[in-house]
This record gives sequence, C-alpha cells and structure tokens, in this order.
Amino acid sequence: MDTSEKYRKKLEQQLIAAKERMEQKRAELAAITEEIKTDPTRNLCEDEIALKVNRELSNAIQKYVRLDKRFHKEKSEFID
Repeated sequence: MDTSEKYRKKLEQQLIAAKERMEQKRAELAAITEEIKTDPTRNLCEDEIALKVNRELSNAIQKYVRLDKRFHKEKSEFID
C-alpha cells in the first residue's frame, strides 16, 4: 500500500467518524427538542443545553462537509 492509498484510507476513516458524530449530535438534539416540547417551562430558543448541542451539531456538519469535499477531491485525483 503506497502513501496515497494510506492517506485515502485515513481520510475515509475520518469521514466515517465525522458522519457518526454528526448523526449522534442530531439524535441528541432531537431528544432534547422532544424533552422541551413536553415541558412548558422551557423554551427551545433559550435553553442552554439545546443551544450548545445545536452549536456542536453545526460544527460537526461543517467538519463532515469539509472532509467530504476533500475526500471526493482526493478520490477524483486517484482515479485520474
């Protein structure tokens, strides 16, 4: 296995991990949202936990998109 193949495999593993983290944060936010819907004393827009998880989800999505772009760019270079 040459260096470029190792790099591609590492990038692919990072992409998979980023997708799993993104899905985890999405599920966590959905659970918090459902919890807030049942509690009339809490407001989704002001809930610190929901805002934190939403921010983490946003960061996870951005990381996934960056890795996905890089992976597809590298993949197309490997094919050429």
